[in-house]
Amino acid sequence: MPRDASHLLLRALRAATDALGVELPGVELRCVNRIPHARGLGSSAATIVSGIAAGYALAGREPDESALDLAARFEGHADNVAASMVGVYVPRPVHPDALELLAGHGRVVPGYGDGAVPFEQVADTVEAVLLRTAELRAPSIDRAPRLRVISRHGVGVDTVDVAVATARGIPVCVTPAANTLAVAEHAVALLLSASRSE
Repeated sequence: MPRDASHLLLRALRAATDALGVELPGVELRCVNRIPHARGLGSSAATIVSGIAAGYALAGREPDESALDLAARFEGHADNVAASMVGVYVPRPVHPDALELLAGHGRVVPGYGDGAVPFEQVADTVEAVLLRTAELRAPSIDRAPRLRVISRHGVGVDTVDVAVATARGIPVCVTPAANTLAVAEHAVALLLSASRSE
């Protein structure tokens, strides 16, 4: 990795400060990127977004649509950088492999555990919500102006205010076959247990 001004993060940072008319002060950067390089998993896009976000921070601004436009022009593929800027809110635990996959494509905001963030704190920036058993009702949906998709890990949408989401043009997705095998195994195990108890 380059350790000079040719580093991708520094080039993106400089692009942001130039665009915002901010003089880049002397900075010392420490970069940690856990996304594997050269595999098409988004490490370059994440680095670009980090540099541009740092530029906006130096300007005292939150990254907005103009930051996304700048990142897309810099990277050349809007879909790559958009995935790195999108915030996915996960209110309850999901499998670590799923979180790792999500983190490789965007910012994951947990609503549980030691680093739990209340939805209200990130509602302005969250663009996706991944649910298991948590509810997402009208007040929360209304509080999230950038929300683009609600996804349920499982079937059924009784925990989501679908009418409000639909009125906003927000798709509500489910994974209809994801738990089929587990449910069948559980049903057979219950049948076996019931037959032994008689």
